[in-house]
Amino acid sequence: MSEVDVGGSNGMMWVPAVDIMTVGRIYRIQVLPDGHRQQRWFPDGVPAAGCTADGAPTLSRNGSPLVMPELAVGALIGRIGGSTADDVVDKERMFVFSIGQYCVFQVPEVPKAGALFLTGNEARAFVNLFKGTLKVSIEQAL
Repeated sequence: MSEVDVGGSNGMMWVPAVDIMTVGRIYRIQVLPDGHRQQRWFPDGVPAAGCTADGAPTLSRNGSPLVMPELAVGALIGRIGGSTADDVVDKERMFVFSIGQYCVFQVPEVPKAGALFLTGNEARAFVNLFKGTLKVSIEQAL
C-alpha cells in the first residue's frame, strides 16, 4: 500500500502517485478518513466547509473546461499515462477515470504502460486557487 497527498496550490495539475501501473491488475484507491470524518478540500468558490473527494456539484466553471466535464468540480480523478506537464487529456495516450472517495478498477489495455496521476477535477485557470489536500491510499490486489 502507498499513500499520497493530492491537492494544494503548488501549481501542478497532476500529482504522481504510482510510477508504473500493470495492465490487467486490480487497484483500490480511497481517501483515508480524518479521524471519524471525511477529509475535505477547497476548490475556489466552494462553501467554507469545503467538499469531499466526490466534489461540489453546485460549483461551475463557465468558460473554463474541467478535465472531466461530466463530474463535479473538486471530484478526485485519476489518469494513467502522460506526464505532470500534460494539462489536456489525450484519450489516445491516456486513460482518465473518476475516483471520488472510493474506487476499485482494473488497469485497461490502453495505454499499454504509464504512471498513475491524481488530481481534483478542475479547470486549468483555477488550479492555483485550489486549497487543501487529501491523503489517498492506493493498493494493488494480490
